[in-house]
Amino acid sequence: MYSTQLETVLFFGVLGAVSAFCLFVLTQKLAYFVVGMDSLVFLIISLVVYLCVIFYFIFYYKEKITNLKRVKQNTKKRASWSLLYTSPAIGYITYHSFIKESQFLHHAMIFVFFMLGIFFIYISVKFLHKYYFIRTNIDLVVFQEPSTKEKKKALAKGKEIIIK
Repeated sequence: MYSTQLETVLFFGVLGAVSAFCLFVLTQKLAYFVVGMDSLVFLIISLVVYLCVIFYFIFYYKEKITNLKRVKQNTKKRASWSLLYTSPAIGYITYHSFIKESQFLHHAMIFVFFMLGIFFIYISVKFLHKYYFIRTNIDLVVFQEPSTKEKKKALAKGKEIIIK
């Protein structure tokens, strides 16, 4: 029961890494085939930006974990998420109203996929760092205790759950 919690963290980390790589390849494909950017400079610059973002997030989480103080969440930050929830609808309306088949759309899609790749880099680094932190500091981690129903199912299968 407890191992699935750790496996879930690892899954999200690997999912973020694979998604970031796929979106990087998609960005390069769109830039090359749709827009016609056949310069090697775009590939090198986007690769350097991806690597810089990866190193930034790694150092950010390293600093965050070494400083284990609890910080209260700001309620003003929660209000900014409402803009994030409405942005797909606003983008859909904007597309059908103004843009439709312009060259700007292709450049905008390259930018969107690039930013989405950076988001998945963030997810990957966050969860992989959490996974390795848990693996190295297993004594500091408190796992969620299985419910009595899960304990009964495990006993019926012949497995015993030992809670320390």
